[in-house]
This record gives sequence, structure tokens and C-alpha cells, in this order.
Amino acid sequence: DFGAVGDGVTDDTAAIQAAVNAAFDATKTYVNHAGTTKNRPQVSVNFESGAEYLISSTITVAEGVRLIGNNCTVTTSSAINMIHLKGSTGAYYSGAFSGIENMLILGNDVATKGVLLDIVNWSNYSSVTVQGCDINWTLHEIQYSVFTNCNGHAGKVGWYITARPTATSLTSIDNAFYNCGGN
Repeated sequence: DFGAVGDGVTDDTAAIQAAVNAAFDATKTYVNHAGTTKNRPQVSVNFESGAEYLISSTITVAEGVRLIGNNCTVTTSSAINMIHLKGSTGAYYSGAFSGIENMLILGNDVATKGVLLDIVNWSNYSSVTVQGCDINWTLHEIQYSVFTNCNGHAGKVGWYITARPTATSLTSIDNAFYNCGGN
């Protein structure tokens, strides 16, 4: 427990970011029972069912971390990018095994971007709705990822799939979208 309250009033940004950072640290190498050094492919951050988490700055999520919402809401009253899943250039598995499940992300008509996926591969997004952001979903260089029951509503743009601003070509390939929609 990192101290997130989930009452929709208390700013939970620092607590959520601390939980995400601890999860990322847990994906790093460890020594198993046989004495072999391994990497954990994925660690989850679980949110309280039905809670409403208020954030005031971007939650940055590195590779290997999944956000499991358990039907919670993440909301803001700030002009921010809300959740940024970020990989790194030049690595084939960059941003790999990340994802978001069962979460409502509310920008309340002030957030810039709801979910920004930046160089993310081999990841899954399931039952995520993003509403009320200038751009609800922004996808930069996404590969081999699956989106199921994901929506972007009540914003200026529902889905924006593009190359990164510094890229010379669009490299978002081999993704699957099932029962997804938006404006």
C-alpha cells in the first residue's frame, strides 16, 4: 500500500506513481531458487474496486507494468497527459508487457491526453474507457499490441495513431483492435 485514498478528492498522484515505480523496480533482475538471474516480464499495480483516484500530474508507466483498475476511475481537474506508458527507442521489447485493464479515465474536458502510449510493444489493453480529453488515446509507434473493449468518447479526438514527433515514418504495425470505438 502506497497511501492512495481513492475518494475522488484527495490527490493520489504521488501514491500511484510510487506504486508504479516500485512495480517497475520489481521487473528488474532477480535471482531465482536455482541461483539463476532472471527478469520478471510483468508486474501489476492493482487499484481498489470502485475507487475514484484524483491525479494532478502525469502518471508515467515503464515497460513491464500493468495497471489493473478493478473497475476504478482515474480523474483529473488539470490540463495534463493523464497516463503515459513509455518505452525507449532502439529496443525491440521496449515498453513490452505493459497494459491497462478495467479502468475509466476521465479528463473532465481539461486533460490534454488521456492515455499516451509511446513506443510500446507486446502489450494488452482491456475494458478501458477514456473520456473528456483533448485526445483520448494517443498511440506513437505501437506494435504487436491488443486492444479489447477500449473506447475514447466525449473528447475532441477519440483515437490518434501517429509516428512520434521525431520519427521519419509511421511504425505502428501488427496491432489488433476488438470491439473498440470512439468519436
